Amino acid sequence: MPLYEYDCQDCGERFETLVSARGKDDAKKCPGCGSEATTRALSTFAVGTASKRSDACATCCPGGTCGLQ
Repeated sequence: MPLYEYDCQDCGERFETLVSARGKDDAKKCPGCGSEATTRALSTFAVGTASKRSDACATCCPGGTCGLQ
């Protein structure tokens, strides 16, 4: 099952939960305040994977940075 992030509209907490693809858009209960006023958030992990940085940079260059980024 995929991991999704949700934002609570009542307390502002962002939380993650494992959800089946079928239920990803259903409201989830906030672990902080118990509210069901939650919305699925854009995952920072998903945004980060769109980077053009080569995974080779992590091992070939000091500190994981080089001219390939």
